Amino acid sequence: MHDQDTLQPHLQKELLAYYQSIVGEYREMFFPEFLNRVPLLTTYHELADLLQPQTLIIHDDVWPKGEAALLFSCSWDPEHGVGVRTSNAKVVEVGPQDICL
Repeated sequence: MHDQDTLQPHLQKELLAYYQSIVGEYREMFFPEFLNRVPLLTTYHELADLLQPQTLIIHDDVWPKGEAALLFSCSWDPEHGVGVRTSNAKVVEVGPQDICL
C-alpha cells in the first residue's frame, strides 16, 4: 500500500497499452451492435469505465516476496477478464486473468 502512488501511474499506462494492443482484434470479433464493449480509446480514464476491480492477490509461497496481482472484470472479455502482475511496485505483465492465477 505504501507504493500505491508509485504504482498507480504505471498501472494505468500499462492497462491502456494492453487495451490498445488488443482492441483491433476484439473489434473484429464483435457484431456491430456490440462494438460499444470495445470502443477506441486514448486515455486511461476512458478505459476505467470498462474495468471493474475484482480481486487483489498478495504473494504467497508460489510467488516471490513483493509480488501481487490485480484482477479486473472487463466489458470486452467477461469470461477471462484482465490481470496485472506486479513486483516491487512495478507492473510486470498485463493480460487475461490467467497470467495471475
